[in-house]
Amino acid sequence: MATVATSPLPHHSQSEPALSHTEGSSDWLPRWRPTSHNEFQFAECSLLNTFLRNPWRTERVVVGHLDEAGQAHFYHSEVASAAPPEEHAIVLHTVVVEPKDKALRGDLVMCHGYGAGVGFWYRNLDELADSGLRVFAIDWLGMGRSSRIPFLAPEETDERVDYAEDFFLHSFEAWRRKLSLERFVLLGHSLGGYLACRYTERHPAHVLKLILASPAGVPPPPEKLMLPSHYSAGRRLFVKCLLYVWSWRLTPQTLVRAAGPLGPSLVGRFARMRFPLLSEQELALVSQYLYHTCASNASSEHALHCLLAPGAYAFRPLCHTIEAVTAPILFLYGESDWMNYRPAEELRSKMPNIIDVVRIPDSGHHLYMENASLFNSEISKFALTSEPTPLLLAPCTTAQSTQPLL
Repeated sequence: MATVATSPLPHHSQSEPALSHTEGSSDWLPRWRPTSHNEFQFAECSLLNTFLRNPWRTERVVVGHLDEAGQAHFYHSEVASAAPPEEHAIVLHTVVVEPKDKALRGDLVMCHGYGAGVGFWYRNLDELADSGLRVFAIDWLGMGRSSRIPFLAPEETDERVDYAEDFFLHSFEAWRRKLSLERFVLLGHSLGGYLACRYTERHPAHVLKLILASPAGVPPPPEKLMLPSHYSAGRRLFVKCLLYVWSWRLTPQTLVRAAGPLGPSLVGRFARMRFPLLSEQELALVSQYLYHTCASNASSEHALHCLLAPGAYAFRPLCHTIEAVTAPILFLYGESDWMNYRPAEELRSKMPNIIDVVRIPDSGHHLYMENASLFNSEISKFALTSEPTPLLLAPCTTAQSTQPLL
């Protein structure tokens, strides 16, 4: 395995060539779902190349393989006995951004939320790397441009939770081993925050600090789900529709795929409603990227119903287990976040290692995008604050860096 260099790299992904949006697609033939591997890669590169100044690259990290029966097997050591056939390889897609003009001060691993991907961090990667952090942004298994392998959860609730958590966390631990990352700051947003906390509970030795940005699943579920009083009638109707879809174990991605050629415009309208402060250029790039994220083959999007009840309440709430975490913890919420920050405040009164619960002004659930400057500042400040245990920079090794399976 080759060592990842810390010297400056070219301004685009080294591991994947630049593509035109038509390369690899058959635009002369009508397609029900206008998406492909190459178009997804092009959308991601277009988004990141437009906004990143620092050198960045993608890594194709092979974390396991599928056997002939379609069962996933994840590697438990840094080196697999033999590389799996390409069609059976399980890959976690990773974007790496390194400090350009500063000494390397630590490693930060960023984990996106449900239905998102590494491209959603386009407003954060540069500033965080500029602070001296080597930043790894991953696509969770079955999401983004990581492998879209079968997600075969059982029906019984406890078994479904076990299956879903293991699906994400076993593959993430295999990824960590493959890159030889021993100690790092771990950041997770929304569902990614839930999973980041679960990972820290299982593997405390590897997480130097934990950052939970508007995490899902902190409080126990209420007896009756109530919508905030300040919601408009239109927003209430929208949320009620989402909850109805949720109760039927449908996913937003299912609806996008079912929309066929209308999918891109459907996602575009949603993005305009959800991210009203984005410029037209940003909105076009984010919409294009989000469409391919949603329209790609179904996989771990179905973990939503295994881990969370309607309203993003966890079947196994973090408030019942987070006290096992001894690493310093920072909670971040948007000032108008639909995730409730008060349960985190209650935990802080009982856990001295919860350093702060910060509410980012002028932002909601997507605080990393809506007030990126302040979000980045809070992350850098917390990640690089001196602790009794120093940051340990592990040599970063990786598997081959080519187009991942989807």
